[in-house]
Amino acid sequence: MRKRYYDFCKNSKWFCVALAVVYVATLVVIFINGIGVDIKFTGGALLKYSYTGGTVDLKNVESIAEETLGRDVTVQENTDSSGNKMLTISVANRGGTVVTDEPAAADEDEVADSDEELLGAASDAGEEVLDGEAPEVGATNDETKEGEDVATAEDGEVTTTGAEDAETTGAKAEADAYAVNVEEEEALITAIREAYPDVTFTNAGSNSVSASMGKETLIKSLIAVLIAVGLMLIYIAIRFRKIGGWRAGFCAIVSLIISLSFVFATFVIMGSSLSENFIAVLLTILGYAINNTIIIYDRVRENKAKLGRGRIDYAKLVNDSMNETLTRTINTTITTSIAIGTVAVMSIVFRIESIISFAFPMLVGIIAGTLSTLFISGPLWVKLQKSK
Repeated sequence: MRKRYYDFCKNSKWFCVALAVVYVATLVVIFINGIGVDIKFTGGALLKYSYTGGTVDLKNVESIAEETLGRDVTVQENTDSSGNKMLTISVANRGGTVVTDEPAAADEDEVADSDEELLGAASDAGEEVLDGEAPEVGATNDETKEGEDVATAEDGEVTTTGAEDAETTGAKAEADAYAVNVEEEEALITAIREAYPDVTFTNAGSNSVSASMGKETLIKSLIAVLIAVGLMLIYIAIRFRKIGGWRAGFCAIVSLIISLSFVFATFVIMGSSLSENFIAVLLTILGYAINNTIIIYDRVRENKAKLGRGRIDYAKLVNDSMNETLTRTINTTITTSIAIGTVAVMSIVFRIESIISFAFPMLVGIIAGTLSTLFISGPLWVKLQKSK
C-alpha cells in the first residue's frame, strides 16, 4: 500500500490562517478581560481555607470575595496532603502607587530666609539682654532652640529622624497594600459561611506576598527563556551549517516562538493567570518543540547531501524529508499527548485547578509545536533558501 504524500509547503498557508484566527481571538479576549497575572508576580495575599460537608462553587466564592474585599480575587480548589479539600483565595494588592507621608524638600531660598530670620531673632535677643531687658522665658527657650538648630546646621550636622520615619511609613504602607487585615478576613469568611451554611470552613493560614520578589523571579525566568532560545539558535546554526546555518536556526526559532505564543493564548482564553505554571510550560515546550525541528533538519541535511551540487528543488527536498519523518513525529506527539491529556482530564474531574492550568496549556503547546514545525520551520526555510 502506497503511503500518502503531504505537500506541507503548499498547505502552510492554511496553518497561517488558523494562526491568525487564534491571534485575533486572543487579542479580543485581552481587550475584554485583560491579562491576569498571578499575585506571586504582582503582590497580594493568599488565604487558605479547608472545608468539609458539601461542595463549593468557585465562581460564586470569587464573587463573594471580590464584593467583600473590593479587590481582584482568584479562587482555586485543591486537596491537601491529608485529602481534605482546600480553597486558595489569591487577593491582588490594593492597586496604585504606594504614597508615603515623606515631607517635600524645602526650597533653597526659603531655607536661606528662615536662617536669616533665626539669626535676626537671636541678635535681637542679645541686644535686649545688654539693655537690661530680659526676654520672656518662653521666647528665650524657643529662640535658644532655634539658635541651636542654626548652630547645628552651620556645623554641618544632619538629623535623619524624618527620613527614618518616612522610610518606616513607606514600608508599612507597602505592607498594607498587599495584606488582608483581620477585619477583612473575618468579614470574608463570615460572608462565605452565610452563602454555604451546610459547609464547615476552617482557616488553614494566610500570608502576604511582596511584588518585588515575584517580579525578580519573573524577570529571571524570562531571561532564562531568552538565553535558552539564543543557545538553541547558535547550536542549530553550527550543526546545520550545510543547509543554511543561521537561516535554519532563524526558521526554528520562529517556529518555536509560535509554539510559545499558543501557550500564552491558551492561558488568556482560559482566563488563567500567568503564574509559575506559565513559566514551567514555556520552558518545557522550548525543549520539546525544538526536537521535532532538529529531526527534520537532520533528514533535510542527509537528503541534500544525496542530491549533490546540482540544482535543488528545495520545496520537494523539505516535503520529502518531512514525509519520511512524519510517522515518528506523529507517534511521538500522540504518545506525549496521551500522557499529558490524561493528567489534564483527571485534574478536571477532580477539580485540581493548579494542575489544569499546567496540563492543558502543555497539551496545546505540544500539538502547536508539532504543527508549527511541519508548517512553519520547513516552508519558511524553503522561502529563505530560494531568496538568497
